[in-house]
Amino acid sequence: MGEIKRMPVQLDAPVRKRNIYAQNTSDVKRLINSTINELRNGEIDSKTANAIGYLSNILLKVFESESVMSRLEEMDEQLLLLQQQIGHRS
Repeated sequence: MGEIKRMPVQLDAPVRKRNIYAQNTSDVKRLINSTINELRNGEIDSKTANAIGYLSNILLKVFESESVMSRLEEMDEQLLLLQQQIGHRS
C-alpha cells in the first residue's frame, strides 16, 4: 500500500465574499459605504479599497452616461413627433 500524504490545513484562508451586482447609483453607494467600513475595521487593505473606489467611480460614470443617452433618445422622439405634426399642418 502507498504512503498516506497529509495535506496541510490552511487556517487563515480568506473568506470568500458574495458577488456584488451594482445596477444603480444606490447599489454603488451601498458598496462604497461597505468598503469604507471594511477598511476602517481592518477587514480589507487600502489597496483593495482604492481599487473598489476606482471601479465604483467608473460604474457611476456608466450610469450617468446611460441616463443622458436615455433622455437624449426621448428628446429625439419628441422632436420627431413635433416635426411630423408641423409637417402635416403645412
